[in-house]
Amino acid sequence: MKIKFLVLGIALVTAILNSCDDDTTGVGSSMQSDGDKIGIALDTFQLQAYTVQVDSVYARTTEGALGEIYDPLYGNLKADFITQFYCPENFKFPVEPIDGKIDSIKLRVFYFSHMGDSLAPMRAEVFPVVKALPRNYYTNIDPGQFVDQTTSLGSQTYTAYDVTVSDSIRALDETDSLYYTPAIDIRLPLELGQIFIMKRLIIRHHL
Repeated sequence: MKIKFLVLGIALVTAILNSCDDDTTGVGSSMQSDGDKIGIALDTFQLQAYTVQVDSVYARTTEGALGEIYDPLYGNLKADFITQFYCPENFKFPVEPIDGKIDSIKLRVFYFSHMGDSLAPMRAEVFPVVKALPRNYYTNIDPGQFVDQTTSLGSQTYTAYDVTVSDSIRALDETDSLYYTPAIDIRLPLELGQIFIMKRLIIRHHL
């Protein structure tokens, strides 16, 4: 009898050890129905592509460009920014000017990134737009067709990195009232401020 119990005990221990398997690769898939399983296949194919040179592309983007930069492949790349300003319906100033007169006006151009030497001096200049802009246009549009380049409304020399702004200001969070966003301030003629709703402007960049 003792021998039978010993054999039975050894068989029971062996069964327990075999049931404790650390391999969990089959967990989950064994409970899936055939209809829920994902089939995976692998294949290869050849693709041939080529580039076609065009003189322009459709200009539709939420990010404008301003300036000039040299690229070893494409050469000098230059971008001017042209736009029309409109006031929304029922627009009002937060504070009404005394006697309807203002003491100054400036155009502030915000930018969020730059390329090239951030300390290289550059100059932005503003010209009046004298012809209505088309609703849709391509990148080869000639600003000279819409702008009076003989009349400068203002200019400003600047560097992409403003050294007058301290590091502590640059480190502020967006929720802070003093949060810093790079910008170019261009002072414009005072009389333009009185009738700016009717004016249309272009910014032309100069190195």
